Amino acid sequence: MAWAADEAARRGAPLRLVLAVPVLHDLPHGSRRHRVADSVHRAALRTEGAEALSEEAARVAATRGGLAVTTELLDGGPPRSCAAAPTRHC
Repeated sequence: MAWAADEAARRGAPLRLVLAVPVLHDLPHGSRRHRVADSVHRAALRTEGAEALSEEAARVAATRGGLAVTTELLDGGPPRSCAAAPTRHC
C-alpha cells in the first residue's frame, strides 16, 4: 500500500482502494465451493471488507497528509469486477 500511496502522491492523483468480494467462496467448514451471494457468510465478508478498506484509507490518510483516498467494495472476483468497469483503473 505504501508504494501505491507514494505513486499517487508523486502523480498528484487520488488513491483508490478497491476490494472485491467473490460470489463463490470456500465456506469456513471446508466444504466445496458454494455460491454465497445471499448468505450470512457473504454478508460477513462484505462487512469485514468494508472495515478493512476504511481502516486502510484512514491509515494512508494519516501517513500521507493531503492525499485524497477513496474506497470501493465490489461484488464478484477481482478480474471480473474490474473487467466490468474498464474506466475504473483496477
